[in-house]
Amino acid sequence: MLNEKIKILDRIDDLDELDEDLNNHIRVGQCLIENNITISACESMTGGLFASKLVENVGISKVFDRAIITYTDKAKMDELCVNRQTLEEYTAESSQVALEMVQGLKAKTKSRLNISVTGLANNVLDKKGLVKREGGIFYIGIIYEYDDNKIEKVVMFDSKSNDRDFNRNFAVTEMFNEIENVLRESKIILK
Repeated sequence: MLNEKIKILDRIDDLDELDEDLNNHIRVGQCLIENNITISACESMTGGLFASKLVENVGISKVFDRAIITYTDKAKMDELCVNRQTLEEYTAESSQVALEMVQGLKAKTKSRLNISVTGLANNVLDKKGLVKREGGIFYIGIIYEYDDNKIEKVVMFDSKSNDRDFNRNFAVTEMFNEIENVLRESKIILK
């Protein structure tokens, strides 16, 4: 069952604060290693930034199966079996696609924890230079299986920013935060 929730966040004005929060990748990585929780990721808007942060953990190869960058619609369909109709109806930057991405990843990898991200890192403009679609909106899909339980959800975020680098880093931070949330929900203790 999909538990979809919307989380609208105000932009963090102090980028140093974001940098500090990005250190949650060490805490999460060590928790995954200590609890032997396998993880796989599929990234669109972050283009591998999540995987890059995760591999900063010494010993992560014990649990990190893979990361797949699926930047194009074709890659999402080929690598993760995202339905063309879903892409056409909702766009690649939607909760529906984030869900299909993470479900496709789970089917492919069999990792216990799977995470996806898709969204717009910056505004999309029309031919007149007007904002057609706002940047900073992204979706994280997550599936975590533990004992005889399964957590499956998609969470929406809005950074309220059009800064591409900020939004990519913010998305990665929130990916690690969502992993922390599901681990806590499953009663895993994070140090």
